Amino acid sequence: MMIKKFKKLEKIKKKCYYLQKLKLIIKIKAIFSKQVAFLIIFILYGEEKNE
Repeated sequence: MMIKKFKKLEKIKKKCYYLQKLKLIIKIKAIFSKQVAFLIIFILYGEEKNE
């Protein structure tokens, strides 16, 4: 009985760990995509000014 409970707890711990990693990845992606968006806008704006 205790072993089953322990295994369940381990699964939950793993899920939490993966969720935290996923959140971190999403945060990094969000920051990165914002920078990319700014870069694209900057490039487009720069090209418009040159014409």
